[in-house]
Amino acid sequence: EKKLFPRFIKYDYFFLSNRKNIVMFQNFFNKHNSDFNNKIPKLMETGYLKLDYLRKKIKLDRKIDNSIVIAPTDYRHIEKLSIYDDLENLIKNILSNTKFEIVFRPHPSNRNTLKILNIVNSFKNNSNFKLDESEDYFEVYSKSVCLITDISGTAYTYAFLTNKPVIFFSKNEKLINELGHGKLSYFEDRNKIGAIIKNSNEIFEIINNIKSLEKKIKISNSSLLKEINYLGNSKNRIKEIINEILVKKSNREKI
Repeated sequence: EKKLFPRFIKYDYFFLSNRKNIVMFQNFFNKHNSDFNNKIPKLMETGYLKLDYLRKKIKLDRKIDNSIVIAPTDYRHIEKLSIYDDLENLIKNILSNTKFEIVFRPHPSNRNTLKILNIVNSFKNNSNFKLDESEDYFEVYSKSVCLITDISGTAYTYAFLTNKPVIFFSKNEKLINELGHGKLSYFEDRNKIGAIIKNSNEIFEIINNIKSLEKKIKISNSSLLKEINYLGNSKNRIKEIINEILVKKSNREKI
């Protein structure tokens, strides 16, 4: 956070998807701008442009659900909260005990690291293991039954796009609370879009009852989605805000 703050205050505006994100950034700036000497960016609620695009597309291109996507965050951020040390065992257990394909989407920053290369090499001869390094996750998300992740932001994109469950592999809930993250909406809302597991052995009960979990989270997931005020209209909202900014800039220059 201390490294991010001086980078973030260089911007004039942040376009954010919903009120929860705005509150999160307000708290972030208040925390690190204790001397009030820095000009803080204006936080604008715009909706989620990429989600709008994908939600329109998925209605036209629904795929057969036959895979599980594993998409961790960059393990170098908070390594103790990362799933990577457990990934090989997790993938092995799923492939050995289920008929699902595993689609592994490593974080773009990790694709060529030794950890990733070792995992890929371990399963490269298994026909049910797929490595996905594409920039567009639409295809793999739309034909999956669930997503497994740790603390990646893609969890909510996946849930809002597919209405399918997210399984959060969280082996260190104590650390999450010690860091003060437990009060963040990301962590508070996890059970509204899926389930939390603490080790790879817990995965099978969830996978075997994935349809029940999907049914369970439909209402709470939809409720979270409705908190995006400009859902389906983010493009117009962004255009409107940019026009307002340009008009204000023009008026100031005239003065």
